[in-house]
Parts: sequence; structure tokens; C-alpha cells
Amino acid sequence: MAHVPMDDINELWQKSQHNWENVKQTLQSMKGKSEGINNNLIEPMIEAADSCEKSGENFPNSPQQLSDVFNKKVQNFK
Repeated sequence: MAHVPMDDINELWQKSQHNWENVKQTLQSMKGKSEGINNNLIEPMIEAADSCEKSGENFPNSPQQLSDVFNKKVQNFK
């Protein structure tokens, strides 16, 4: 079962400007890099963010809430 580490969530929280579109763009920019979020998690996280955006889900109010969203949704994609 996939799990997104809290350190990765915090990094994404800081870079994302707290909206789904920017989360997707930030994740895209991290693809293929040796540092940061594990490449195996990036695509499922992009899909999860896209799903949240398309369904009109509000962006979380804290890094912990963002972590909860991603860890719940990433499990569904794996």
C-alpha cells in the first residue's frame, strides 16, 4: 500500500500556493528528480489532485488534511 511521507506533503504544501492546479504543476516539475517526492508516487498524486479538482473538492486547510486526502486517494490508484 502506498503512503506519502509527511515531509513530502510539507514540501508540496509550501510550493503549491494551496490549490489543486498548482499542486499538479508542482508535482509535474518534480518528476524524474532524484530529490523530493518518490517518482512512484508522483503520477498517482497528480491523478488524485486532478480528481479532487474535477469533483470540486475544496483544497485542504492544513498540511495534515492534505496528507489525509493524498494518502486516502493514492491507495485507490495503486
